Amino acid sequence: MHRRGLLTTNLSMFYIQFFGMGGVFGISAIALITAICSTNPSLYLALEQDYGTQDDMNAFGLVGLFCVPAYPMLVFSIAQSTPVDWTPILSTLVPIIFGMIVGNLDKKMADYLAPGVVVLTPFMGWVFGAGINLFDALQSGLQGILLTVVFYVLLVPILVIFEQRILHEDGVSSLAVSSIAGMSVSVPALIAFSAPEYAIYVESATAQIALGVVISSIVTPMLARWEFKHTHPNA
Repeated sequence: MHRRGLLTTNLSMFYIQFFGMGGVFGISAIALITAICSTNPSLYLALEQDYGTQDDMNAFGLVGLFCVPAYPMLVFSIAQSTPVDWTPILSTLVPIIFGMIVGNLDKKMADYLAPGVVVLTPFMGWVFGAGINLFDALQSGLQGILLTVVFYVLLVPILVIFEQRILHEDGVSSLAVSSIAGMSVSVPALIAFSAPEYAIYVESATAQIALGVVISSIVTPMLARWEFKHTHPNA
């Protein structure tokens, strides 16, 4: 996941430097940064349960960091060279770090808590999905579709090639993390709350991201399934 973090930060800085906050083709920097910094942890876990390994499923906690608003807000602040608000970031990191410490110090506690992830998965899906306004998503039209295409083109080839060529894995995990979380629709408004000058981009960015959530929730499982069958023909 750290390689994705480096990739998204550099892409965000590049986009702002060359296209500004207004972006290009109606896709603002806020919309792009929010999309490429997002992943759907419940979808990731579901795909890894079908196609991945136990180690892949153990990365669920780390993947969860990429669905919370704190991460794209941090990347946005870095790309903009503006002061970082550490409060939402720390509020996300502290419980995860605490869980990592407990899990590593007490194996019985780790085994006891592990089944909870499976139980929570459908509830996470409902929570993320409840924040999506389908009417707003459809109104974004071609720009929402274009944002989703850009999301896949910028991230998937690099992540899959790195996983296959450098890590010598099948590439399914890279596809499993390549989706946009429903929680991401709240990010543009949160950024505008801390920086009111960007409020003009909130409505369009929110609609585009919402459509990206819907499309990626359909396309990503199809890609992951195809990649698994391609790399495991006898499975």
